[in-house]
Amino acid sequence: MSDRYKFRLWDTDSKEYYKVGRVGSGWQWFNVQSNGDVITGVDDDIDEPEENRWVLEQNSTYKYKDGKKEAYEGDICRYDNRLFEVKWMTTGHGLYLSPLDGSVAFSVSFIEDAVFVRTIHDKESK
Repeated sequence: MSDRYKFRLWDTDSKEYYKVGRVGSGWQWFNVQSNGDVITGVDDDIDEPEENRWVLEQNSTYKYKDGKKEAYEGDICRYDNRLFEVKWMTTGHGLYLSPLDGSVAFSVSFIEDAVFVRTIHDKESK
């Protein structure tokens, strides 16, 4: 599977990332519908969709300078002594680095020289 279509899911209720994988004796999963709704469940049990609960964050296909941590939309990273948020550009060319100081944005390809700092949600995590 291509990382281009890899996502992570922030749960605004529990203030943590949704864990995909083995839960007890079942398999926890999520799916994004064509209308943008997020469906979650365990095995064949589907949870009721909840509006405004989930924040979907796309993988950028790039890794940070350490070569291990993948860069996702909503990450905060340091490049050239400045902080940036990885964001999705709704009109144009996909992901980019948005400077937190309001200066000029960078192509997300510069992320390979950036250092991961935190996710945008770290300040609200449990």
